[in-house]
Parts: sequence; structure tokens; C-alpha cells
Amino acid sequence: MLYLTQYPGLEKSSILDLVSADVIEKEYYTKDERFTIAPSILMKQYLSIIEREVNNIIQLSKLPNTENKHYNWYDMKNFVKKRGIELEYVPFRLYKALDALYKFRNESMHGETDITNEDYEILLSYKNQNLFMGLSVKLLELKGIVIHPTVDEIGEYTGLAPKSALSNKDIKK
Repeated sequence: MLYLTQYPGLEKSSILDLVSADVIEKEYYTKDERFTIAPSILMKQYLSIIEREVNNIIQLSKLPNTENKHYNWYDMKNFVKKRGIELEYVPFRLYKALDALYKFRNESMHGETDITNEDYEILLSYKNQNLFMGLSVKLLELKGIVIHPTVDEIGEYTGLAPKSALSNKDIKK
């Protein structure tokens, strides 16, 4: 239930995949070195969620020639860059994340098992910078769904954050 609340814009299948990957990561990847798991397994799980949801974002953007089209990762990352598709509330550009993860996506999906812990840390850095939250928020926005109270409403109610302080567009690189 927590994941449904935390990531309401993601597909149900993505939420289940995310829960599974997070549990595996917590229980087998970071908890006990005696029971390690290959980082390629987690990489594959997380990257499949990203690919699915970015394709959903492309479909919902209603840009020309995107109807019912599934982009492979290479085309997807180039499309996102060319069309300037961005996520809110994350300190990175979506196309840069997709570009950084491209090599690992192909390796993990095509059976390569030589993905290192250092490679996995690259994915974790994006995950820890709220990549999945950013995807969820973008999907809600494209679907026209507003969840109340909004960040602006909370800031207004508490008087803690002026509306201009809520945008992080200045930190994108």
C-alpha cells in the first residue's frame, strides 16, 4: 500500500516490480554479504520499470508519431533529449540519466552478468535522487491527475515555503 501511495502515477505492474526489486536489494544486496545477489538482476528489474514508464510518458505527451509506439532504450533516450522531456523535482536531466544507464540496460537485458557493484551504484544514485518519484509525478501531470493537498497547498497552509521556492528548475544540469 505504501508504494501505491508513494508512486501513484506508475502502472501497477511497475509498482509490483519496484517493490520486488527494493525487497531483493534490501534483503540480499545490502544486508548480508554471505547472501549476495548479482547486481545485474537488480539492474534488469529497475531498468525495465524505467523503460516502461518513460515509454508511457512519451505516449501520454501526445507528440506526433508516438501513438502505440514502443521505443527501444536507444531511441527512447534520443527522443527524450530531442523533445526536451523532463521530470520535475529531480536534480538531473532525464535524458542524461537514460544515457548513463543505456549500456547497463543492454547488458542486463541480453544476459550479460558482468555488471559490477560500481555500475549498479550509478543506477542507485538516480534512484536515490527520486527517479521513480519523478516518473510518477510526470505521469500524473500528463494524465491530468492532481493529488491533494499539493506541495503548493501545503506550503501555503504552513507558510513555510513560498511558491517560488518550490521549483527546482535552477538545479538541473
